[in-house]
Parts: sequence; C-alpha cells; structure tokens
Amino acid sequence: MNTAVATATEVLEIRLLGGFSVTVGGHRVPDAVWSRKRAAALIKLLAVEPSHRLHREQVMEALWPELDPMAADNNLRFTLFAARKRLAGAGSRPNQFITRAGESLSLGPAEALTIDIDRFERAATAAWTVDDVMLTRAALDLYAGELLPEDPYEDWAASRRAALRAAHLSLLRRLAELQFGEGAAAAAIAALERLVAVEPTDEAAQTRLMHVLALTGQRQRALARYEHLVAALAREVGAEPEAATRRLRDDIRDGRYPPPPASPAAPVIQRGAKTASTEIAATVGLSLGSPGVLPTPTDALIGREREVAEVGQLLTGARLVTLTGPGGVGKTRLALALAREAAATAPAGVIFVDLTPLRDPNLVLPAIASAIGVRDEPEERLLRSLTMMLGRQRRLLVIDNFEQVVAAASVVAGLLAACPGLRMLVTSRVRLRLRGEREYPVGPLRVPDLASRRRGDRDLGNVTSSPAAMLFVERAHAANSAFALTAENVADVAAICRGLDGLPLALELAAAWAKLLPPAAMLDRLERGRLALTGGSRDAPERQQTIRATIAWSHDLLADQERLLFRRLAVFVGGWTIPAAEAVAGHGDRELDVLLGLRELVDQSLVVGLGNRGGETRYTMLETIREFALDRLQASGEGGTLRAAHATYLLTLAEAAAPWLEREEQVTWYERLEIEHANVRAAIAWFQACDDTESVLRFGIALWLFWFNFRAEEGLRWLADALADGPHADPLLRAAALHGAGNLARAVDDPVRGEVFHREELALRRAVGDETGIGKTLLPLGVEAFEQEDYARAETLLTESAGRLRASGDLWALAIAVECLGGLAFARGDLDGANAQLTEALRIGRRVGDRSGIGETLARLGALAMAAGDVSTATSCYEEGLSIRRELGAPSDIAVGLRELGMLAIEDGDFDRAETLLGEALALEERASSPALRCSLPLAVGRLARVRGDLKRAAAHYAAALDQVGQVRSYRHQYVAEALDEIAAFAAVTGDRVPAARLWGAASAERDRVGLWHQHGPQLERLLRTTRATMGEAAFAAAWEAGRNMARDAALAIAKELTGSAGAEVNLPTRTM
Repeated sequence: MNTAVATATEVLEIRLLGGFSVTVGGHRVPDAVWSRKRAAALIKLLAVEPSHRLHREQVMEALWPELDPMAADNNLRFTLFAARKRLAGAGSRPNQFITRAGESLSLGPAEALTIDIDRFERAATAAWTVDDVMLTRAALDLYAGELLPEDPYEDWAASRRAALRAAHLSLLRRLAELQFGEGAAAAAIAALERLVAVEPTDEAAQTRLMHVLALTGQRQRALARYEHLVAALAREVGAEPEAATRRLRDDIRDGRYPPPPASPAAPVIQRGAKTASTEIAATVGLSLGSPGVLPTPTDALIGREREVAEVGQLLTGARLVTLTGPGGVGKTRLALALAREAAATAPAGVIFVDLTPLRDPNLVLPAIASAIGVRDEPEERLLRSLTMMLGRQRRLLVIDNFEQVVAAASVVAGLLAACPGLRMLVTSRVRLRLRGEREYPVGPLRVPDLASRRRGDRDLGNVTSSPAAMLFVERAHAANSAFALTAENVADVAAICRGLDGLPLALELAAAWAKLLPPAAMLDRLERGRLALTGGSRDAPERQQTIRATIAWSHDLLADQERLLFRRLAVFVGGWTIPAAEAVAGHGDRELDVLLGLRELVDQSLVVGLGNRGGETRYTMLETIREFALDRLQASGEGGTLRAAHATYLLTLAEAAAPWLEREEQVTWYERLEIEHANVRAAIAWFQACDDTESVLRFGIALWLFWFNFRAEEGLRWLADALADGPHADPLLRAAALHGAGNLARAVDDPVRGEVFHREELALRRAVGDETGIGKTLLPLGVEAFEQEDYARAETLLTESAGRLRASGDLWALAIAVECLGGLAFARGDLDGANAQLTEALRIGRRVGDRSGIGETLARLGALAMAAGDVSTATSCYEEGLSIRRELGAPSDIAVGLRELGMLAIEDGDFDRAETLLGEALALEERASSPALRCSLPLAVGRLARVRGDLKRAAAHYAAALDQVGQVRSYRHQYVAEALDEIAAFAAVTGDRVPAARLWGAASAERDRVGLWHQHGPQLERLLRTTRATMGEAAFAAAWEAGRNMARDAALAIAKELTGSAGAEVNLPTRTM
C-alpha cells in the first residue's frame, strides 16, 4: 500500500455530477488536457466504481469491448500512462493517484481522494437515517446534476447514473413529505415541482402534487398539473393517466376534492402512502391462488423506507431493475412492496412469477407465460403469443429468484425489446448483465451502532431506531405476546442484531425463540453457535426455513473453484483486502484466480464489498454466511493449513507496520491495524493454540505501540501471557517483548508491574551487552520514575537515556526522553529549562514525523505558556495538539486535549466555549478507562460550574473527581493537590473559609512532599488572596498550617464532606453537555 500521508496540496478531487472535472491540490486540470478521451474515461470509470478499484479485464471490457485482449491491453497501458501524465501536469507525483497492484487498477489513497458522488451518497444515507429537513436539503445540495452528462451512451456509467438519479429524486420526494408534515406546504410544492420537472412521467409524484395544490386552495394549478402529466405520458410513453388519476382530476374540477372541513381528510403526503390504493387490487386483476398472483404479505415491511423510495424512483425511468443481495436479506419482501407501490402506474396489471422450483433455463419462458395466462406452446410460438398479448400494455412483471436460471436472461431481454410498455422487477443473487439493467443491491438492515454498544446500549430510543432491532422486537412479540423491549434486555437485543448482521431472515428465525428463551439466553446460545436458526414460516419456501438452507442454495450455484475460494476466505475475521486474499486463500494454488473468483462471489452476493478503507478496498462476509463457509472449510481438511497461512500473513503485516508507527505514516498504519485487529486477534489465538510462543512475542513486539494508544489492556494480556509461557525465549526477543509489556502496563496505570517488566528487560540487555537497547530501556524506567514523582531518580535515568539515544541516533525515542526532561523541569518550576527542552523535543519530533509525540510535546508547551500567562501561545499549542489527537483517534487523548482547551477557555472567561469543549470531552470519557482522566475532567467541569455560579452542579462533579483520585497511580501527588485546590476554592465561594484555607495548606504540603512547583493559575490565585484578606492574615496562616500538618486521608475526608456525599449523581443540562 502507499503509506505516504497526503498533504493539503496533494488531494485529488473528482467531480462527476453535472460534468467531469479534476482538481489536484486545489488546481483544476484544464478541460483541454482531456482531449484524449480514453484517459479521462479511465479516471471516470474508476471514480464511478464504488470501491474505486477494478481488475484490468473489467477496465478493458468497459472501454474497449470490441477489441481482442492483446489490443485492449496495449490500449490500457497507453491510456494509463496518459492519465497519469495529465495528473502529473497538474502537480501530482508520478503514479500517485492511479496505482496498479497486480492485475488491479485503483484510485487512491482514500485519505487523498474526494469524489462528489461518494459525498452525495454518504449524505443521502444520513438523510434517510432520521426525519430531518436540514439533512435532506444538505444531501440534495450535493447533487449538482446528472452523472457524466457528456457520456450519455457509455454502458459503464448508465446503471450508476440511474441509481444516483433515483436517489436524488427519492430525496426530493422525502423532502416534500417532511416539509408537508411540518406544515410547510409551499416548500413541499416546490420540492415536488423540482421532482416532476426532472421526471415528468412520474405519475405518483404528479398526483401527490395535485393533492397538495388542491389542499392549499390552488385548484387551477392542480388541474394544470394534470394537463402536464397527460402531455408527458403521451409524448414519452404513448399512454394516458390511470383511472384513479383521472378521477382525482374530476374531483378537483367539480369541487369534491378536497372534501369539506367537517369531513376528515385522507392523509396525502406520508411515507409509504399508496396512490389510489383502492384501485390497486382491481388493477392486478387476479384472485388469490391464480397463476401470477401478487402474494399478499401478512406482516409489515420494516426499515425499508429508503429502498422503497429509491427503487420506486428507478422503476419510473428504467424498464429492468434487478434487486440483488444475499439470501435472507429480504429481496422478495421488498419486491412485493414495490410491486404494490408501482401497481398504480401499471394499468394493465402486475404479474408475479416465482422461479424458485426451476433449474432449467428453458422453463423460464413457459413459467412467465403461465403466470400471464398464455397456454403452453413451442418456444417460438410462445414468445410470439406473449408479445402479441402484452403489446404496448403498461404492465409490471415481477420475477422472483432468477439466480439459478440466469442463463435465461436472454428471455428477459427479448420480452423487453418486443414489448415497449413492459417493465420488469427481478430479484436475484446475481445481476442479469443485460443492457439497460439497473442493479439495486439490497443490504441488511441497519443494526444498533457501535457507539451505543460502548454506552452499554442503555438508550432504548437509540436501539429501537435501528430497523434491525425494530424487526426483531416485532417478530419476537408476534411469537410471544408478553415480549417487550426493556432496559434489562435492550443490550442483549442490540447484540443479537449485530451478531446476525441485521439479516432479516436470521433476525426473524432468532426472534421465534422468544417463545422459550429471553434475549440473554438467545445471545449466549448465539455466541456459542448453539442457537438453531430454523423453523421459519411453513408457507415460506423450503430454502428460507433455515439460514443454512438459504446459504446452501447460493453455494450450490457456484463453480468448483468459486466454492474453494469461498470456504478459504472464511478464515478471515472482519474482512480482507485483495492482497490478503491472494496471499492466504490463494496460498500454494497457482490455478486459483483469486481476483476473478472474488468478483464472482461479490456478484453472487456471498461476499460484500466494504469500499475503500485504510487506503485499500476491503471485502467481507456476513457472519451467518461466514459460519457456513467455515463449516465447509473444516470439512475440507484445509482448516489448519489456511489458519496457519492466515496467521503468518498477519504477523508479516504487523512486523511490516512496526517501523512506520514511529513516523509520520503512523496515522495511516494505525487506521489499517485497527481495521485488521479482528484478524490479528484470530492470528494470535492460532499461535497460542499451537504453543508457538515466539510468534506471539513477535506480534507483541511489533504492535505494542499501536496497543499503547488504542488497546492497552488487551495488548498487555496477550504479551504477559506469552512472556509467562516463554521464559527461555531468545534473550533479545524476550527483552523486546518485555519492553512492550512494560509500556503497556504504564498505559493501564500499573507502574509497579511496568517497572518489574523493564527491570528484567534491563538485566537481559546488560547480560548480552546490548548497549543501544540499554538506552531505550532506561527511557521507560525514567518515565515511570517521573510519573511516580521521584524527580531525582527520573532525572538520572532520563539524562542517561537521552545521552545513549543521542549517540545511537534513535531520534524517535530521543524526542520522548527530551520531552520528559522538559516536563520534569516544568514540574520543578524551571520554566526556562522546560522551554528549552520542550522546544528541542518538538524540533526532533517534527523531524521524525512522530505525530503522537508532537501532540504530547505541544500539550506540555501549552501548559508552560499558560503558566507564563501567554494565552495566545497556549491556545495555538493546545489547538494544534488537539488536531493531531483527533487525527490519531484515541478517545482518551482527544478528551485530554479538549480538557486542556476547556480550562484555557475558563481562564479566558469564554464560558460558553468551555461548556462545548468539556461537554465533548465528557462524551468521550465514557469510552476511556483512565482514572486520571476520570479525576481531572470532573475537576475541570466543576471549576466551570463554580465560576458560573452553579454550585450544586459543581459539587456533584467535585464529588465524582474525589471518588476517582484514590485510583490514580501516576502523578498522584499532583492530582491530589489539584483536587484539594479545587475543593478549597469551592469552599471559599460557599463561605467555608477556614476549611478552604486548610485544604489549600494540605495541597501545598502535598506538592512539597515531592518537590512539585506551586502553581495555581490567575483565577485561583485571585480567590486565594481574597480569602486571605477576608479572614485576616493570622487566621488564614493558622488554618493553612493546620492543613499542611494534616494527613492526606483527613484532607480528602474534609473535601468529600464539603461537596456532599461521595459519588453524587451528575445530572448535566442537555443543552450544555
């Protein structure tokens, strides 16, 4: 992968909506540069592809379908050169944005790539998540026009163009619904007029517009809208409006609509409303049980509002729409809902054809004929009879389960060509690959988000807003009328939905167990693989009565090589990249074409593309599908071999990442390692099961710095277990592992254990004469001494470490040593010395590119500037530091950065900004396990509440901080002193001046015990002086001295008494926090 981090001047921006343009680093590539159209077409093709990555054969097939492979390959090479040259002319580096890896071409890296259709689709997804006019408008604003209007006849753009257009129009319809619901009828009319201006033959939209116009007293405009519809239908499709629309025109013209106010008006604009619903059944014209009948579901469709809107919009302009997706995702159920929605615009009827029983493609045409009511005849006569019967009728044909007879796609093409009024909605696990086909992938239902899991899924509203949870609860209640979602079972329900990937069939089968099992028991069995997902409805097809049968149906349609690849890919946990698949699934098998096989598995909906993550395209299997594939892998006898190959690949990746974690590229690698961490866990577990302790140690050595920032507790468990299992490992290998374990122990605030690890490490390095390593080992020992506030020992160790590291040229570790020496000088009150050391540490850190180290050094420089009263410099340091911490993504570090800026805002008197900053920090603090943060952050919020006069809120936060201060193991004297200072200030404000003076004295003694500099800050210093003056010098001095002689526990007991009961409930106003 390309590990270079893009700078602001190296971003590639591609616009495809409303016309093609390319910008590199803010400089637009002139249109004239793209005179060689195929160079532009290559970039367009990769940009239009959702993953922005294509196999070279896909590119050649799209751009040069008429050429033989050799000629097409030559054209591709020349076109690739030309495209790169044009980007380079605008300022990009050679091969920077269009990369070739093996047989694939891709645009990237992701962090340096901005494509307008990606932004629009993300915004559209957000707009469908909640009912919000502003979000919907924001998404619509990103749609600048049709996709690549200059390329109207390119097949590779047609399907995506139609999908984007449908998404845009469905958002316009949604905007109108939301606005009308809020009483903004004029805005709703404007949105509907925008819609019909683009799609004048959309009869449903036109009739909705007529309704709204009539309801708002604009009868003539409503009637004029009908005339527009008549003209559009005659011009575009040679048809007239349906009967229900004509009756609506008559009712408006004759004054019968809208009805008089005394009569309850029928809802007009609402999600899921059906136009002329009473006419639909008659339009279908078939009785239950007759061939071709549109089945009537007995339950509601849940969580598919967006899909219904977008596919419905597709059907207004496309004649063949294929719903694709894995088995059990709900394609048939969605198709039935769409068919009923579309029936109003299919006056000749809706016909349903179920191909489930068929395996012979030759039987597809007779099945369609039977459903329509044409008697069986020889194929040529049958096609002629069908064509004559259908003619130009506006009819919708719904064909279900096409995947096993996909060779009969030519039948569909023939019927569409011969019958201009015919439209088809097809469900299939693979697309038909016909011209004019518009594919719509149907994904699983949205599950409760990960943020809710981190909060323990305590918020019932958050979980029930998830369509997957809504479906589960609905079906569970149907199985057991006593079932309800409660605070006690909500977390289990959320976990079940996530464990089943939001797959509707799996959720329904799991929910059926509500008759016997509570959600906790279901979850337990599900996690242990003992919850049988069987027992579907008896009236469902046999393949849909168990999850395994559903997946087996797709599996049996695969070729032998595709089955081989399918089961091998199951070894990955949480997804994989193409290079990973080639290295692991293609391990030792030259005949297996992984890339082409992967393409087929994606087409068969057994593998899902995740798009570009971490700079590379990723793929995964839904967990229910992966479990099936794992069983096949185990049965094949290849399980052990594949797991070993998988573990070896991940270890190689981890060791390749290690050196980059100390450099500027660390952000990219942190992201990639986080994405791969489920695979890393599986690899380590495999090595553990094989008693391969050396490989586990190597993993720990490579990844400890990543774990330090993101997963310290987990990483420490892995490493500590391996060190216990391998006491006789190679000395240098063990020393390196001990180094990582010691740092991880420090990260989880266990300095005693960390020192034990580092002392053994130091002994090993000295025993083998590793002089360079000794300098690196002394560094964490010095840091631990500093954190334990043994300043003399810390100075000795850090000074020796810095000297050795400077001599060895290890600049990354040297920057940390010098930064800690600067922090030590600051703690002792040597501001000039601290500034010199920290400035040098920042210079070294910027030279190395260690973003994490730079962030830490900037935080210390910000504190130093605050102490010197330089608010401007403090703000600059803190803001840059926070920006870096956000970039790195560790929640606890971001929370610390927000706290620093919040405290600065308090000192500066900007209390509203402080509320915002500290509120965000509190939200992140829930995801952090640091006692130090859980102490310091409530102290900051308490100070803010105190200076704003909200003493009750201040007391609650101070009490929360005091609950945590005893758990802090690093910088303990500093945290105790800060807590006592804050409670003293609180006491002074509430009039308890004697206890306030005593606590200030106790804080002073706490600092003196370790030689910590006395620093209060301007705001606290003013309050102290005021209290002293009010009490009188003698009384204040006596109380101060009494506090200095007080034991720490006694001082903390007074502080707790002053703030009320320890652990008081914190109840923050929603507005501020």
